[in-house]
Amino acid sequence: MQSSSLGNGRVRATKRWYGRGLRHGRRARRVRDRAVADVAHQEMVTVRPGGPLSEAVAVMAEQHLTHLVVVDAPLEPVGILSTFDVMGVLGAAR
Repeated sequence: MQSSSLGNGRVRATKRWYGRGLRHGRRARRVRDRAVADVAHQEMVTVRPGGPLSEAVAVMAEQHLTHLVVVDAPLEPVGILSTFDVMGVLGAAR
């Protein structure tokens, strides 16, 4: 079991993302026999850390993305912006 923080110092146990279905059988072989490069997106959509959040959200919506790679001036990745990050900001604004 993996664990995740609840934010209040307590930790809860969660199931692994693949559950029991990938331990045996065809699905397990499909995952086990493939490289990450075989399934990863080849084109990265990036944003800058100082850019407006509204523009990043617009890009995510227009391109149907759930994550954007945040890059600095030499285009080195410094983070990932996810829809959960955006939802957290919207939730905190209430």
